[in-house]
Amino acid sequence: MAVLVASCCRPRPLSCGRLCLLGLLLFWRLVALAVAWGAGVNAFITPGDAIRHYTKALRGAATVRQGSESRAFQRTAHLYYRAVMYRRTGDFQRAASIYEKEIGLQQRGILPRAEEVSASAAAAHAWLNLALTQQGQYNFDASRRSFQSGVSRVQELIQNEHHVWIDGQSRVRFSLGSSSEAYSESLSQALRWLATLLTAWGLLETKAHGLGRARLLVQRAATLDKSKGQVLRWRVVDPSQVHAQAL
Repeated sequence: MAVLVASCCRPRPLSCGRLCLLGLLLFWRLVALAVAWGAGVNAFITPGDAIRHYTKALRGAATVRQGSESRAFQRTAHLYYRAVMYRRTGDFQRAASIYEKEIGLQQRGILPRAEEVSASAAAAHAWLNLALTQQGQYNFDASRRSFQSGVSRVQELIQNEHHVWIDGQSRVRFSLGSSSEAYSESLSQALRWLATLLTAWGLLETKAHGLGRARLLVQRAATLDKSKGQVLRWRVVDPSQVHAQAL
């Protein structure tokens, strides 16, 4: 009996997954404490980590040759990784300030453009993260304005870069003199990013009880990127799905 009790009370070794999770939580706790004590998040950022994160965040829209990234791409990657670090430590105000400043510089044409990614995809990424950061601050009105401005800006850039425009039903229209054969991978990536912005905006509207607007936005997104159509079946977008699954 004593052996059985001792066996039950013996502490179980942690799995590799749980150890990794605990290590990650400890790391971000240390980062948060360092920032609170006045140390900048730059101390925790390596160029390689920043570039890998930004490249992954662009979801295939960037063409990067490892070790040969342009200075503009490196700079942007570093800035946005700083913003991510601030968000993970709960400092949404600093994160939002980084995105707002970068968007302003982009729109005024002050910054050199990174050759690895199109202007429309880069802008969509920036506006999306600004809007999500504002949601983290529970500032839904500001987030909505950012989504609206971001969608407008990305559509403008798509028209400038690819000579196409998006009509009121989110259908792609080719400008006079251009051809549907110009439907390049770069354009496809830009349209997918525009669809991502519209989808995220739609999900924001579900939190503001605007289900009608939410469905309209996601429907527009699905016209541009068919993979977004599955979001229309989510319960938060279509409450009827709850009743349909119960039948």
